[in-house]
Amino acid sequence: MLNVQGVSRARRLIATRGALSWALPAMLASVLLGGCASNRPAPVASSSQPRNSVAATSTGSVVVADPAFLTSLDASECAEFIRLGRESMRDAAWFEATQYLDSALTHLAILDASGDLDPSRQAAATLWSDSVRTWLVEATAQSSRMGGAEDMSDYLDQEIDEVSLTSVEDLEALLPRLPDRNFEIPLPSPLPHAVLQAMRVFTGPGRDYFQLWLQRKARYEAMIQDKLQQRGMPRDLVYLAMVESGFNPKAWSHASASGLWQFISPTGRRYGLQDDWWEDARRDPMRATDAALDYLEDLYGEFGDWHQAMAAYNCGEGRIRRQLRAEPGLTYWDMMLPKETRYYVPKILAAMIIGRNRGIFGFNTTNTAVEPLRVDTATVLRTLPLKGVAEAVGISEDSLKSLNPALRRWSTPPGRTAGYTLYLPVGTRDIFLANLEDIDTASAQSLGTHRVLRGQTLSRISRRYGVSMADLRAANGLQSNRVRVGQMLTIPRPLSAVASSQERRERTGSQRHAVRRGETLSGIASRYHVPVSALRQANGLRPGSLLKVGKALTIPVSGRESILLASNESSSYYKVRTGDNLWAISSRFGHTVDDLKRLNDGLSESLQPGQRIRVR
Repeated sequence: MLNVQGVSRARRLIATRGALSWALPAMLASVLLGGCASNRPAPVASSSQPRNSVAATSTGSVVVADPAFLTSLDASECAEFIRLGRESMRDAAWFEATQYLDSALTHLAILDASGDLDPSRQAAATLWSDSVRTWLVEATAQSSRMGGAEDMSDYLDQEIDEVSLTSVEDLEALLPRLPDRNFEIPLPSPLPHAVLQAMRVFTGPGRDYFQLWLQRKARYEAMIQDKLQQRGMPRDLVYLAMVESGFNPKAWSHASASGLWQFISPTGRRYGLQDDWWEDARRDPMRATDAALDYLEDLYGEFGDWHQAMAAYNCGEGRIRRQLRAEPGLTYWDMMLPKETRYYVPKILAAMIIGRNRGIFGFNTTNTAVEPLRVDTATVLRTLPLKGVAEAVGISEDSLKSLNPALRRWSTPPGRTAGYTLYLPVGTRDIFLANLEDIDTASAQSLGTHRVLRGQTLSRISRRYGVSMADLRAANGLQSNRVRVGQMLTIPRPLSAVASSQERRERTGSQRHAVRRGETLSGIASRYHVPVSALRQANGLRPGSLLKVGKALTIPVSGRESILLASNESSSYYKVRTGDNLWAISSRFGHTVDDLKRLNDGLSESLQPGQRIRVR
């Protein structure tokens, strides 16, 4: 059922720009990713299927935005966020889709208000904003629903509740005649009715989903069972991952659990799975499997029973521990547990019974379309753009990302002193290493820093750098929008965006400044070292004109003296002008004088015009 808060938020998003331009064709909706409709069949009792809301509501005349706009330098970063958002929608990863689309909307709004676009590109930016807003509304609403096969616990448990005991008598009679009864997770005898009820759901209303899970299982089964066998653990624990995620490595649950094994962040980190702005290691099938087996080994080591260990995996070991402390002889089947956990182990056992005998239960036994997961690995010691890595090994960027679902951005994470392990197609490791030095890192991530000044808010800082507030919070581990004076923030911006800004300055001979409360025209002119008359002329202001807070002023700057000189991946430089001093320069870039001195060893208070000073 749709959450009322989700609907309210969706309506507020619509209202931010007035009535939407609903006359957007299906062509516009699919320019980047070909629509968001999922290939999953919908469960009988659920309306959680994603749909292409743009195409579904298109009416009236056809208005087509120029697709080439998103390939321009101005919109290159925005295009990446839209692509990631649409990809997340296709995977029913609604929470992440809202983050990506929110970032895209922020960048489009900045472009729309910049005044640097010609009329045709201004119109394209407006249409794309409407389209992105439409997707964001849908993703926001869907994130409050049961999002898909990987988050079906409530739906399945509800269906199990409705299965009558008399309707499972044929299944009970069939069990002794099954061809494969060599199960590695023990079955209690007689078989609890909850297991038979779960089997009825998997072979009835949940059949289409279960068939999809079996198909996905073919990709990960060999890898998981090899790891289980090496540890001497039951190979049928593979069905725990099936029930947890439907074998979708990008699965995201209502409880913010992620990946094949559905770790929540605290448990994932306890077992070595990093979860930050750059990557979500819970989505790495190999690393997450190792962590899950570590956790299950620990649980089995404590409880000595696989049913109790699996229950603890679902509801936490503390709940199982407390019941056993109060009554040591309890079995899983006698415990007082939450409804979800009471049905959790029966679903795993039901999946095991059917999965081992799929033909008997009428499921397709061929998985010719799904190749088992096999990869080469390479550890990289610097930040690399995924596009460049993909080109180096001769595959598409999307194919590389599908091998590395843990990566959340367009490059490998920076600052990993031990390096970062990339997954590559089998047989391409030597090719990658041979081409490694030729990979252009210009499109990798550039990390800037900003020191919070008095009166600055996270919202104002996000607008200044063209980065969404959600991304700023994630990149800095902030739990709220509150920042303190003097706090150093990491500003994540791809160099494509920095290059776009610099190219625009060189092309237009100007930059932009948003008027703040208390600022005067003479003060702004002094800050940017331009005559007041030139500032008035560039903005059509008459002598004595009042400045409105928030007004975007054009600051005339000659192409040869643009504020930021050429940047590399980690630093940017400022060219000193006549009248500059360290205090003015440090204030302009959100630093203190001591910060500038630390960035520039031996920097003297006496500056010379033309001198280069590192500011990032």
